[in-house]
Amino acid sequence: MGIMRTTRRAVHNNKGSAVITVVIAMLFVAALGTALLYAAYMGYQIAITERGNKENFYQCSTAMDDIRTGIQNSVTQALAAAYTNTLTKYAVSGEDFDTHTEFSNEFLYRLSLSKVKVNDFDALLFDSAQESGKTKITAYYPSRLSSYTNTPPETLSLGFGGNYEAVTGEVIENTDAGRLLSITMKAISVKFTENGYESEIISDITINIPDFFAKTPTAESLNNCAIIAEGTLVQNSGTNTVINGDIYSGGISVTGEGNRLTFSNSNVISKGDITVSNGGELVYNAPKYELWANKIAAGSPVSGGYPSTIGKLDLSGKIFVADDLVLDGNKGTSVKLQGSYFGFGDGNTPSNSSAIIVNGRDTALDISKLDRLSLAGVSFISIAGQGLNEIGGESYSVPIPMGESLSVKSNQLAYLVPDECINYPSNPYIFSGPIDPLVCEPDTVLWGTKKLSDYLGGGKGEIKALYKNISENEKIAYVFMVFSKHEYANAYFRDYFAAYPEKIEQYLSLYTALSGKSSDAYFDTAGNTFYVSNAGGIPEDDKLTLIPANEKVWTDGVKARYSRMTSPFGDFVNEEALNALPAETELNFVDDNNKTLAIISNKKAVEYVSPSSSIKLIISTNDVSIRAKFSGMILTKGNITVSANIDATGFDSNMVGAHCDINGVRYKLSDFVLSSALSGASSNEYSENSWSPDKLVVYENWTNN
Repeated sequence: MGIMRTTRRAVHNNKGSAVITVVIAMLFVAALGTALLYAAYMGYQIAITERGNKENFYQCSTAMDDIRTGIQNSVTQALAAAYTNTLTKYAVSGEDFDTHTEFSNEFLYRLSLSKVKVNDFDALLFDSAQESGKTKITAYYPSRLSSYTNTPPETLSLGFGGNYEAVTGEVIENTDAGRLLSITMKAISVKFTENGYESEIISDITINIPDFFAKTPTAESLNNCAIIAEGTLVQNSGTNTVINGDIYSGGISVTGEGNRLTFSNSNVISKGDITVSNGGELVYNAPKYELWANKIAAGSPVSGGYPSTIGKLDLSGKIFVADDLVLDGNKGTSVKLQGSYFGFGDGNTPSNSSAIIVNGRDTALDISKLDRLSLAGVSFISIAGQGLNEIGGESYSVPIPMGESLSVKSNQLAYLVPDECINYPSNPYIFSGPIDPLVCEPDTVLWGTKKLSDYLGGGKGEIKALYKNISENEKIAYVFMVFSKHEYANAYFRDYFAAYPEKIEQYLSLYTALSGKSSDAYFDTAGNTFYVSNAGGIPEDDKLTLIPANEKVWTDGVKARYSRMTSPFGDFVNEEALNALPAETELNFVDDNNKTLAIISNKKAVEYVSPSSSIKLIISTNDVSIRAKFSGMILTKGNITVSANIDATGFDSNMVGAHCDINGVRYKLSDFVLSSALSGASSNEYSENSWSPDKLVVYENWTNN
């Protein structure tokens, strides 16, 4: 009985179970907390890993982008050299010259010479071979690509196709019907390793070869073309005439007091001279466009009993001149230049050597707003005379190069022999009686330790003494230094400027108000070339600062480009159909509403005297006169005289069906205008975007690990 009571009490007594429950609960909470802490820790570790991977990939991607940018720079340099060399060959070649093949070959050759720095030494980036006289790039050196990036070398590995022991990588050519389109550097491999993290990118880099283009700005398309005239563009009445649109002409002439010709937002090509005289004025206001001319003359000299006249020029844009810019006339003649001026003729005759020459007194030459003034040539003095010391009086008829680019009058100081070197009181010198024999002392010290013989000795140059009759009893004698090479002439010219800059300024100021600066402009002189920089820092009272410079202007490419700027008349007009017209025929082409859209004529002259909103095209084999406002295009093989404003407009699709019925014959406008012109398309498909570095050098087959 007692035993049963004891057992019953033990069953109903649960005081220890609470402790067990608490212990179990605590263990569960601890386990759960541990699990949560572990999960949080693992999440934190994963986040750190992801961040490390992202940073690692970013560093790897940056290195690859640096490599692409470096290749772009090498490609750009190769393209510049290839384009200029191809253009030079193109200028002297026949019509069958294959520009793209020549350009791509030259480009690959230049690219194959690309060098990078490896341990402070120059090393080739590519391996290449010559096949049938052409350059073929066969491989690249992956390790040398590291010179393009600042990524620490201990973290960067470079290879080919994931193999980081590879010495070379493959380069393939991409062609279409035998035409080389691009080359591809295959499977460039970049691996970045840091702090235990590793990222890898493998990608091809393709280098596209753009199309070579050599068309003139005017010849690219008729959409913005106002005038194509193989003769002269003349403005001699009508006060201010404004032309908006591109121009091609055989020459430009503005004459007459108060007459002004203004070009606005236009490319202007003059294959002949631009002359402004008798009070005329020409304004070129096109900062983003180009003006090309053989020669530019403001004013006119005394000639044939007629007095000199004045002319004014205000040119703002990119100016290219093959020969000289000449200021003739006297007070009132002025030239203002803004933007850039490039005189690119560097020949040995007056007709192909670019200089700025001031021949009139009290004229004004303002070059204060130029960003660059580059003169590749020299001016010449044209003297037909006899040698002073030549028995029998040997005659000279070849113009003597003066050596200066910016010159005043014909007896410029720079290349006349200094007075102290000869026995004449001055140079030039006027004799009223017999001419004294010339004595020249080549050992005369000119400046510092430099002697005259230092500049002329060893075949560098010679002394030429000439005289010319100026009256019945008077002769003027000139004693010249004539150098055998431009480099010798430039050395003397540069040293003379350094020794006597104030003499040049004084002499210039006699004849012209030369505005050589705003407060932030200065000149560099490299022989006979001036550069203007608006980078600041020149004192206000320093009118003309002459600083020696070493840069040489390379003009071959520009000369070649200008030589190919031939008339685009035949590119857009079917001359065979035009020449087949009966003599003295004028066709007025109309639409279905009998509204005149175009005029085609082979009469001696086309007179446009009444404005018409519908006439958009005039084509003539002879002269054209525009005396009323015109919107459209004018193409003529003769001269064009303008006394009213002209605005360029592109071809309208309605013009395609225009027709003219005359003497029982129906003529169609489309028979006379080539299809490329009617559609407004360029005969040379070209987009500036195709030369963009981002389009020339592109990624392909990009993968990352």
